[in-house]
Amino acid sequence: MTTVIQTFRSPALQTVWRLTGRSWLGLRTRAAVLLAGMVLSTAKCGGDDEPIIDEERNRVAAESLGVADRQPPLHLWADSDANKPVKLYVDLSQSMRGFLDEEFRTDPVRYRAVIDIIDARLHPTPIYGFGSTVRVAGEGALGTLGNREIYRDGNTQLEDVFPHITADSGLAASHLIIGDGRRADPNRADEQYGRMRQLAEGWIRRGGTFAVAASQAPFRPVASDPSGCRAREQRRGKRTVDGGSEAAGDDDTTCPLYAFAFIAPGDERRVANALAERFEHLFVTPAPAAAERAVVFRTVTPTDGITLDSAWVDRPSLGYVARSRGEDATAAPLDAEIVLTDAESAEQRGRTAALRGEDVSATLYGRRLHATPEETWQPVVGSDALIAAGKDPFHWRFATIDPDAERIAYRIELAPTGASPAWLRGFDADSANDALRTYGLGRLFQGFTGKQGPPVLRAYVVVN
Repeated sequence: MTTVIQTFRSPALQTVWRLTGRSWLGLRTRAAVLLAGMVLSTAKCGGDDEPIIDEERNRVAAESLGVADRQPPLHLWADSDANKPVKLYVDLSQSMRGFLDEEFRTDPVRYRAVIDIIDARLHPTPIYGFGSTVRVAGEGALGTLGNREIYRDGNTQLEDVFPHITADSGLAASHLIIGDGRRADPNRADEQYGRMRQLAEGWIRRGGTFAVAASQAPFRPVASDPSGCRAREQRRGKRTVDGGSEAAGDDDTTCPLYAFAFIAPGDERRVANALAERFEHLFVTPAPAAAERAVVFRTVTPTDGITLDSAWVDRPSLGYVARSRGEDATAAPLDAEIVLTDAESAEQRGRTAALRGEDVSATLYGRRLHATPEETWQPVVGSDALIAAGKDPFHWRFATIDPDAERIAYRIELAPTGASPAWLRGFDADSANDALRTYGLGRLFQGFTGKQGPPVLRAYVVVN
């Protein structure tokens, strides 16, 4: 099913690319000047001055778009899984009891549902526990971790897991850490996330992928464990999992539950799909890209005089080139959106979840469709083109000036801005005294933000 990705976060482009009241008449005038400049440039290079309007020749030229661009390849995950071993490390401190309800309810984000999917999709064995020490806790995830009595440790020494991951210098396995991420000592919390960031950076340098999955999972405070989540105000009728001092009730609060994944090369899709199946949010670095074959344009607001063919040219090895055209200059633009045809497929749910959490910006490039070898793609600044960004980087507006005008090819690239994921604000505590959010978590993301990443999506369209 074709699915719109307009829900992806992209506030930066809402102001940068907006037309700010400029008329489309002015746009068409500037576009005509731009086209004239492109034709003049061609004449200087020895090309023909007359535009080529024959559609068969146009299709042939469009088939080669993206083939000889000398652009870096997109970071695509492999279609087949490497099926390397998965090593699972789970927090066995007392605070984790709060995620295990006595009713054994089965809604997707509950802790038992999480470990069930990890067991079914990734088959980790044996299961390692950490807390006061790292040790083997059992052979199967669900049978071992669904029992509240196993969570007895009085400490959460997550950093004890790090040497086990460091020892995997060949990235022969994927390593998955599950816990609530909390520490009673804020200095320990800062240290553990700083060290995890350094470990993730080294893992990525050696060719691996790092991911953080997060959910606000149903939880009942554990009175005997001071480091776990606790209710801001104890309400009448609320209870703790170990009795506490209150009458029994059915109310749950929520507490952040995390999975920190060091993914081996070739298993990005398999591990990310499992995490996305049960967690509400997913951050992945390096960010995965969408295959060009899954990228298409879809009309949002039709307008008289302009048509949009989203699959004008189908290039089996790459993907589609769209075609926008009109019989005459038009006063109103045609609004279209970029969609991914495989966004909701089970095979791509991990990539979709990872991209949904990214803040992206758009860069627009243009060149004549029938370019000479000397011509290259040039950045198109502002609205001096027959295409302009709409309300966000996934929405675009198409104009036309003349059916006999030069055919211009445009390439749209979306790339991560380097901003922290939007969901982090709901999980990262501002103070060590926060009752629910996780102190120190923001330090983990400081190594992966602040710089723009490589493109995660490319789309091509030809206009006149």
